[in-house]
Amino acid sequence: AGGLQRFSLRLLPPQLQSIVVDPAEAVGGTIRTVTFTLDSPAPAPMTFTPVVLPATPAVQLPPSVTVPTGATTGSFQVQTSAVTVRYDGRLAVDPLGAVLGRLVLLPP
Repeated sequence: AGGLQRFSLRLLPPQLQSIVVDPAEAVGGTIRTVTFTLDSPAPAPMTFTPVVLPATPAVQLPPSVTVPTGATTGSFQVQTSAVTVRYDGRLAVDPLGAVLGRLVLLPP
């Protein structure tokens, strides 16, 4: 008859869905806007640490970016320096680098 049933519920944190760098390809020395999207709203403020791969001093990233509670997107600006040869990089905001955005610096 009417007994209690127990179950467990595991809530997974939002996962990174996409990263868009705008513009993805441009001459070094320009500012880029990076927008990343989560697959569900942030249940609490979520902090991400942007990295560029391979590392280069020509790309200056903020130390961290915070997505506020309830938001599904975050954005930040990237300052780039002039380069003498083409740089093809990938930008990540998650520690595993599972989702990458394309970042290309061109010489003048």
